[in-house]
Amino acid sequence: MTSKKKFRGIFCVALVLGFVLTGCPTEPSKGETWTNVDDFSQFDGTWKGSFRKTITAKEFIESLGMTWDTSMQLMLGDMRITNSGDITLVVDTTEMTSSMISIITQAFSGGNINLIWPMLRDEMLASEGELEGIVVTINDENHSVTMEMNQPETEITENMMASMLASGMEINEVGTKLRMPADSINEAVSAIIPEIILIKQ
Repeated sequence: MTSKKKFRGIFCVALVLGFVLTGCPTEPSKGETWTNVDDFSQFDGTWKGSFRKTITAKEFIESLGMTWDTSMQLMLGDMRITNSGDITLVVDTTEMTSSMISIITQAFSGGNINLIWPMLRDEMLASEGELEGIVVTINDENHSVTMEMNQPETEITENMMASMLASGMEINEVGTKLRMPADSINEAVSAIIPEIILIKQ
C-alpha cells in the first residue's frame, strides 16, 4: 500500500512539473550561437514550440532521488512515460503584457499500466480541482492525460520581468529562437521534459 501511495504521488508531481516549464522555451540547434537573454525587449513577439520525450518509469523515479526497489519494479515493470506538448507564448514588451496557450499530454504505456491505470486516473481526476485554469482530459484508451491552459493577456509586473531575465533562457544570434538549456532545469523536470526551443513567428 505504501508503494502505491508513493507511486500515485510521483506521477502527480510529473503532471505538475509539466506545467512548471510551459512558460519556458526541441532539440538543440547545432551550429547556432546562443547567449543569455539580458534585455527584456528580446522576449517581444509571438513564440511557438513543441517537445516530445519518452523515458522509463525507472529513469523518472531515479531522477527524483528515489530507489528503484523490488516493490517498484514489480508494480511498474518496464512502463514508459511519453511527454509531449505545444506552446504558444505572446509577449508585448511595449504594452508589458503576455499571454500563453499550452497543451501538454502525458501518456503511459508498457509494464503493468493496464492494472495501475485506474489508480492513476483517479488520482489525476482528484487533482484536477487543484489545477486552477487548467482543463484536464483523461483518455482511457491510450492511458493518457492532456492538460490545456489558456492564460489570457496579463500585465507583466517588475517581479515577473526579473524572473524571466533570471530564468536562464538563451536567445540565438539573430533573435529568432529562445531556449532553456537542459542543464539549467532541475534533474526531475529535465527527466520528463527535454530542452525546448521556441521559434519566433
